[in-house]
Amino acid sequence: WEIGGRVHGLDVSPEMREALPGPMSSQLAALGNLRGHVDLDIFKVTYDPAAPTPLAFQVKGSLSGGQLTDDDRLPQTLTGMRANFVVTNEGFRITQLVASMGQAMIRIYEMRGTGFDLNGRLELRARIERLELDPQLRDVLPSKLQEQWFKFWPTGEINADVGLFYDGATKTLQPDLAVECLDVSFTHYKFPYRLDHGKGSITLKNDELEVHLDAFSGNQLVDVDAWFHHPLTTEPVGWFEAKGDGLPLDEKLLDALKDKPQAFIRSLHPAGTINFFVRHERHEPNGPVQKTVDIWPKNCSVRYENFPYPIHNIGGTIAMRNDHWTFHKLEGYNGTGWITCNGYMQRPQVGQRLHVTFTGRHVAMEHELRDALVLKPNVQRVWNALQPRGMIDLDAEVDYLFETRKLGVWLSAKPQSETASIEPIPFPYRMEKLSGELIYDDGHVTIKRFKAEHGRAKMSAIGECDFLPNGNWGLRLKEISVDQLQLDDELILALPKRLKRAIVELNPRGPGNRREGFNLSIHNGSFDLRGGVTPGEPVESRWDVAIGLNQGSIDCGIKLENLHGEVTMAGESDGHAFYSQGELNLDSLTYRDYQLTRLMGPIWIDDRQVLLGSWAERRRNEHATGAPSRPQSPTRRLTAKLLGGNFYGDGRLTLGEQPRYQLNASLINAELERYAQETMVGRQKLRGKIDASIDLHGTGREIYGLVGRGKLHLRDADVYELPVMISMLKILSIREPDRSAFSECHTEFVVQGPHIYFNPINFNGDAISLRGQGEMDMQSNIDMVFHAVVGRDEIRVPVISELLGGASEQIMQFQVSGTLLDPVTKKVALPALNQALRQLQNDRRSRTNDSRVLFPQARQLLLNERGPNRR
Repeated sequence: WEIGGRVHGLDVSPEMREALPGPMSSQLAALGNLRGHVDLDIFKVTYDPAAPTPLAFQVKGSLSGGQLTDDDRLPQTLTGMRANFVVTNEGFRITQLVASMGQAMIRIYEMRGTGFDLNGRLELRARIERLELDPQLRDVLPSKLQEQWFKFWPTGEINADVGLFYDGATKTLQPDLAVECLDVSFTHYKFPYRLDHGKGSITLKNDELEVHLDAFSGNQLVDVDAWFHHPLTTEPVGWFEAKGDGLPLDEKLLDALKDKPQAFIRSLHPAGTINFFVRHERHEPNGPVQKTVDIWPKNCSVRYENFPYPIHNIGGTIAMRNDHWTFHKLEGYNGTGWITCNGYMQRPQVGQRLHVTFTGRHVAMEHELRDALVLKPNVQRVWNALQPRGMIDLDAEVDYLFETRKLGVWLSAKPQSETASIEPIPFPYRMEKLSGELIYDDGHVTIKRFKAEHGRAKMSAIGECDFLPNGNWGLRLKEISVDQLQLDDELILALPKRLKRAIVELNPRGPGNRREGFNLSIHNGSFDLRGGVTPGEPVESRWDVAIGLNQGSIDCGIKLENLHGEVTMAGESDGHAFYSQGELNLDSLTYRDYQLTRLMGPIWIDDRQVLLGSWAERRRNEHATGAPSRPQSPTRRLTAKLLGGNFYGDGRLTLGEQPRYQLNASLINAELERYAQETMVGRQKLRGKIDASIDLHGTGREIYGLVGRGKLHLRDADVYELPVMISMLKILSIREPDRSAFSECHTEFVVQGPHIYFNPINFNGDAISLRGQGEMDMQSNIDMVFHAVVGRDEIRVPVISELLGGASEQIMQFQVSGTLLDPVTKKVALPALNQALRQLQNDRRSRTNDSRVLFPQARQLLLNERGPNRR
């Protein structure tokens, strides 16, 4: 049978479709919930049980006012549908379909399908305008397109020209898309940096995807281009590029990085903007992705948290090739400092590692640079101890292993001598015009060719410094050389408190009695400093130096002048007390116009005393052994040459408000001729040998605190040209004797302040001898008395010698006054009688006009020496 006709104004609905015969109803099930008005230009239904398809139909017409709701194939309801269509048993064909879906307008130029289920084929050519990219659209896409959706998370509006071919037999979909992006935002799951307001085109044709987009990050334009073959597979082949200028280094960009790179970049605390270029490409399926990133910082700044030294206005290039990053000519500034960085960060597959080199020029040594050493607090403590200032040039290498968080630093610093200085807190003595090189290598510092100046003083040294894992540090300077070092107030104030007191009490002076004129030099010395982890903890020090002296003087109660030569000193300090031991090796010094040469021997200085000779040697042995030195132990004394003879001595100076001193000395085989040449102009015929000894001690720096005694013995002598002898020989009316007239002299003396008291004074000769006593002050003023004895008076006969000696003394005396070089001599007959007469006269005078008594300060000493029988 067959039936056909035309229909006008048919309301199409699910209810109407269900009313159709069963085969027709099931075949039209794809229309879903379609409602609308249909005009059928023709419809025809036939039934032939013998035909391959017994029930056949054909419908041709148009749809108007159509609406399709609740269809899982569509993201939203289609409204206002109008279209032309032809439907048969074999399939359908729809043309000129126009509909609205939300704000989007859909135009289907032609849609043709075979069958009415997923086993048939479908072809579609359409245009969609102002389509909203939202989750509802995503949910109706094929699974492969959904996968791409989740990779980019697009939003916004597009226009699209769509061509689709679906083969139900093979379940393959071949899209042909030309998308015009009107205002699109998107990101990529591997680099979730969202771009907004994107415009451009995306085409998918012949299984090739091509993208050309311009999008924005904030106000900055980013260009995105791509081409891929087999884009809907898991391993597409092609390339992707993105580039932009002025991209801000903000949280949005940092959040897009992977964990480890993000952690590193965040540790830099970057700010500013960058220009960038990114390209990823794969040349064959399942092949590796070649990654390229180029970044050009623009006015950037960083402050690396492991070395938080801020660097501004950074430019240069940061490049990544397959996860291997390189830094090329990154240049920036910190104040006047210009810093260049080069380096790399290797790919994680081989163990992520950062290695960078820095070059710094005109870098200021300020607290900002010190505070950057956050991972090296012991270096900070050394910095605080040295107090560097000025400009330096730096070369550094930083190596950081991310997995173990191990930081290695190598640094070379070269001070700019015009500006650089240090003023160590343990020794606050400013050293300027620094030059040389300081190399830091993983906890060890090497100091090369260090030079500095302070006023006229010039210093040089080499050294090393170690930073131990426990936080302790040690600085060692070697080959120290210092020229023209002035012992001025600045240097004195810089010394440790107790050493300062010792130096002040030695009262050093230079020419013109000026302290700053006391010049020192140091050659081939060493100096060590050791510190701990606790701030404010005392710094230990150790030294070993050779100090050169030039025209200096010291005054510790005994004034020593014109010091020339060298003193070697080695000692240490714990930050409180100190000691120093060494050797004197002086070419010369003078004491009251007497010159000592080749003065050598041990010396010891600590915060309580200065020891010389055997006392220093014993203290050194006690310090070395930790036990008191045995008195019988052989010790060395000071030795020197004095007046052609050998000088031996020991000295002690006890420091305090009132320094106390002691000197034991002896002189052997000195030459009287040398003495005359150096102190008595025109007296060139004196001959003889001098042996002397003295024991002095005193308190304070004034001469009045000086006390002591000694002996002097003159032998093998020709002393007739001594002024005193000439004066007395004239009185005796003795002609010039031969050279053996007086061959020997012996005296003992006592020192009290500025006075020297002699008792006895014996001149022995073959024909006549002189016996006497007297005193002399430090200006060579003398007051002496002698009497003559016939013969040498060496072989003494008891009773007779006493009688003759006493008689000669009472009959005639010679009084000598004036000075040593200009003596005045007079004879005094019957001195005892004259003394008694003068005493009677003095008793009659006023007590306010007491006569002068001969030798008032020495009389008691003389009486004690001579005994009651000699009175």
